[in-house]
Amino acid sequence: MLGKNEDLYPVEEIKTITISATGDCTLGTDESFGYSESFMEEFEKQNRNYGYFFENIREIFANDDDLTIVNLETTLTNATKKAEKKFRFK
Repeated sequence: MLGKNEDLYPVEEIKTITISATGDCTLGTDESFGYSESFMEEFEKQNRNYGYFFENIREIFANDDDLTIVNLETTLTNATKKAEKKFRFK
C-alpha cells in the first residue's frame, strides 16, 4: 500500500566503520637525556625489540577495526647534524 512509511521512504542499509586511534607515540629519546632508565636502555634490554613497547596495548589494535591511526611523535632519520632546539628526539 502506498500510504505506509516503508513504501515512501525505503530503508537504506546502515554502514559503519570502526577506527582505532592514538596520539603522541614516542619511540626514542632526546640524546641529551641520560642513558639510565631511558628508552634506549630498555630497548637494549629487550633485545632491540620495538614490539615490546606495544605488548600491553597490542590487543586494542589487533581488534577487527577498519582503520588504525597512530601519531608517531618523533622523526625517522639517520641525520648526524643536530637541530638547534630544546628537545631533539631521534
